[in-house]
Amino acid sequence: MSVEVYIDHFSPPSRAVIAFLVETNIPYVVKEIRLAKQEQLSKEYLEICPWGTVPAIVHNNIKIFESHAIMQYLANAFNVKDSWYPKSLSARSKVDIYLHWHHSNIRGLLSGYVYNKYIGPRFYGTKYNQDLNDMLLQAQIVSLDYLENVLENGYVAGTQEISIGDISCYCDFSQMLIVNHDFSKYKNITRWLNYMKELKGIKEAHKVFNKLLPKIKI
Repeated sequence: MSVEVYIDHFSPPSRAVIAFLVETNIPYVVKEIRLAKQEQLSKEYLEICPWGTVPAIVHNNIKIFESHAIMQYLANAFNVKDSWYPKSLSARSKVDIYLHWHHSNIRGLLSGYVYNKYIGPRFYGTKYNQDLNDMLLQAQIVSLDYLENVLENGYVAGTQEISIGDISCYCDFSQMLIVNHDFSKYKNITRWLNYMKELKGIKEAHKVFNKLLPKIKI
């Protein structure tokens, strides 16, 4: 049975789920939920995801939201390459550690930066906060330095093969294209970004985003 996946193409976690579905050849059907039109607050969608967030999926009458939980479920439910979410507890623990670290250290800092600088003022009427901007940039240094070191010898979870952590991480990095952020001083991160962007799943997940990017980037 195909997976029903509810996404907004401008949501990094939504793109991560699509990228994973494509990379693993899991059949899916997209149900677009446009955040800018507040479609996530409709009665019908709240019955799927009471939090009113994207992405979410429905599979075999099971409703799941939160991108990491979705990808973990899909890796368990379908016959995918083991490295995505390893069955070995020692290997899986590395991926789990990264996924928890990611929320505050990559997603919170990168997407938070883009939201404060562009998305909030442009779409939601919030005011740009210079102090918050400076704080996020400073905090990014610690996280990016850590990631740069980890990527010296592998992937973002400290593994030797790609995992769902890499998919999640890349999709938050790609959000920074909106503000034309430069990561070139991080050679390992840059190498990894160049590798990731060529994956068929990443390309498919970013088709709509990349098409509109020239019109929205600053």
